[in-house]
Amino acid sequence: MLHQMFPKVLLAVACVVGASPLSAGERPSAEKKSYPPPPWHLVDLWWSIGIAMPFESYSIDVEISDDVPSTVNLYVAPIGLGHLGKTPFYGGIQTQADGYTKRDQNLRQIGPGFIFSMWGERSLDGIRPSIGGFCQSSGHEGDFISVRRPYEWKKGKYTYKVVRMDKEEIDGKPVTWVGSFVYSHATDENIFVGALRFKGENLVLSKDVASFVEIYGRRIPVDQIPKVTVTFGNLVVNGKAAQVVSAHANYPKEVPDYADAVAKEGAIIVKVGEPVENRKDRNVRLIEKPAAATSMKGWELYIWQKDGDTYFSLLRGTNRLKTDEEITGAAVKGIDAIKPKLDELKPGEMVFPCGRRLPDVAPQEPAKAIKDHCHKLGLDVRR
Repeated sequence: MLHQMFPKVLLAVACVVGASPLSAGERPSAEKKSYPPPPWHLVDLWWSIGIAMPFESYSIDVEISDDVPSTVNLYVAPIGLGHLGKTPFYGGIQTQADGYTKRDQNLRQIGPGFIFSMWGERSLDGIRPSIGGFCQSSGHEGDFISVRRPYEWKKGKYTYKVVRMDKEEIDGKPVTWVGSFVYSHATDENIFVGALRFKGENLVLSKDVASFVEIYGRRIPVDQIPKVTVTFGNLVVNGKAAQVVSAHANYPKEVPDYADAVAKEGAIIVKVGEPVENRKDRNVRLIEKPAAATSMKGWELYIWQKDGDTYFSLLRGTNRLKTDEEITGAAVKGIDAIKPKLDELKPGEMVFPCGRRLPDVAPQEPAKAIKDHCHKLGLDVRR
């Protein structure tokens, strides 16, 4: 669904940000490949978090290696596309944003800044700009509304976050305000971009979300695409680390091949600005975890202490009591040793912590640590 909608969204974004013909003095060359006008999605990244989640908040980190001048229209979108219920939304960082105020709807450039947009709405009543912020409403290739916040961002690390805020009723139907915030790790600032009004009360975040890097606006020679490294990672849903099941990079056709993405330690690093010759695969799997473990009868987690050490043994639930050999044979020492095994379980799996034997009560302190870790993973702790 998301993948099918993405091209339509990109077309609408192209109409919104605008594209100009060849700049003065620029001519297509027979020796150089000719490209359609921007926007040029240099790479689209698709993350899968496995299951749709009830929404309270979602965030993702992005690190930009170098300063990028505002004369180059670079759009780094940590949230390139996601859905809250059936409503698509996106947000990110631009070198040159534009917008207007509710009172003065003359479109103007506002310089570098952050944006947050959603589709399926046109009413300005559904927009809460930040103090000193701007907005947009457009019907080009689909209705959308947006908030924009001017900010002289520099190279460094940022966390882009969307948060469930207050709710209200419009004509007897529930709506929910969702706010966008960007945290600058360098300056320790938490910047409010603005808020948008989504239909419904019990919002659910889609299991697939995207990120992208784009050149937009006027056409530029490809050798002016900025050389910069953009790193995406650390997806967090409702305050807990998301379990990324898979991630892949898509390199659209008919745009300059000037980006390359690799995975490293759960993050995706995109190098922009260098030509990639003779690209053969335009859909590259970057992260793929083995299929999550499941058990119809849940998982028995034995916890006991001996000689000052804590031991853990994770076994599939059955209708019989486990033997000592089974329990000790699967045992590991220390909570750091059992966490990777719990990480392999599918969210929603039941976990039954116990002591040395199934009827025994687990030691309190390690049992609490296990419960906290299981909750972060979306596991269902039954004791």
